[in-house]
Amino acid sequence: MDFLKDKKQLFKLWIGVLALGLVVLAITNYRVNFYGNSRLLPVSLGIFTVTTFIVGIYFHKARYIMHGAAFMIIVAAAFAGFANWLPQTIGEPPPLEEQIEDISTMSQQELADLGEKLIFGSVGGSTVKGAIGKGQCPLCHVFGSSDHGERAPNMFGLPDRSNEIVNLDEYINRDTVQPVSFDGSGIAETGIEYMAESHACPNCYVSPGFGKGGTNDRESPMPAIHKSPINLTIDEMVAIDTWSYVREGIDPPSVDEMRAAYEKFIPEDERPQVSTGTEEEGGGGESQLYATGDESLQEIFEKAQCTVCHVIPGIPGADEGDFGPELYVKTNAPKRMKDKNYAGSASSVQEYILESILDPNLYVVPDFDEDLMPEDFGTGLNAKTVFRIVNYLSKIEKGKDPPNHEEM
Repeated sequence: MDFLKDKKQLFKLWIGVLALGLVVLAITNYRVNFYGNSRLLPVSLGIFTVTTFIVGIYFHKARYIMHGAAFMIIVAAAFAGFANWLPQTIGEPPPLEEQIEDISTMSQQELADLGEKLIFGSVGGSTVKGAIGKGQCPLCHVFGSSDHGERAPNMFGLPDRSNEIVNLDEYINRDTVQPVSFDGSGIAETGIEYMAESHACPNCYVSPGFGKGGTNDRESPMPAIHKSPINLTIDEMVAIDTWSYVREGIDPPSVDEMRAAYEKFIPEDERPQVSTGTEEEGGGGESQLYATGDESLQEIFEKAQCTVCHVIPGIPGADEGDFGPELYVKTNAPKRMKDKNYAGSASSVQEYILESILDPNLYVVPDFDEDLMPEDFGTGLNAKTVFRIVNYLSKIEKGKDPPNHEEM
């Protein structure tokens, strides 16, 4: 009872109870947030810091130990907080390739739905702004009847237009960097063959005005979509073509006809196969990563299709893209982070680049269109690949020689 009458001791008792409560709160927060993606984990360190200061003030014998511990916790919390508030990339295995059934057994509408999913990421995705599926078509093409494509032709009306193109003199006598898909393939004679050829060999015929800059429409900026990084199978491309017909109320050719059209322009050794996911094949299906990170930087930028849209100083073949800003990021990033329209949270050039890769619409550079850059790089690029991209781009400065990409 005398103890309780001693106000000083009683006060210390309450301080001790408060400190104990704070410790319990800190431990609870730590346990709840440790395994998730929450950025509240450093709060635990903050609570521990407050606790040690309180104990150090009112328990004189432990003051120096407690204040020393508090200082160390503050340092740890600063590092943890900084790291935790950076845009996060989770090092998870690539998603499994979704297996599709034999398309010969699908109804016309089921096959068209599959095509829409491959183009836009989901059935009904054609009505969603910025939706992009495995085929990545909306990255360059538009699909509305009244839309005007600036990067590539409008895909609306393609079935009828294809029948007209194969009869044009400029198509039959084309002068391109790759006049035929492969030796002996010949050229398209029907509309469905033209659609297949344009996917398998974009350079075979380039729609006027949509050629790669400086090539006078002799070379296309579009990659062959049966090759890396897109790797669509013939059946997947057939599904896409089916959707192109069905959505316009046109009966598509049969699956066998469309398959034959693609086989005309894709040699057998180039036809990608969908993994069955068996143990012999690794059990994980075909990887959807753009790159593994072990390639050269030039290959990484090409596989991620950065070179289609951007000028990347120092990277061979990345000097003509004009759909996205030139990547003098070390020069431009500080200015953009100060722009009143900047909605991100980056505080360094490296953070800005990472943020632009993972969430490109946080800041859209003036005079460039929103929703043009894919938003799936968070899953399509692993941590190693992102690190190499960020490391290189962060060193590119206007007016100075770019770093040697072969050494990075």
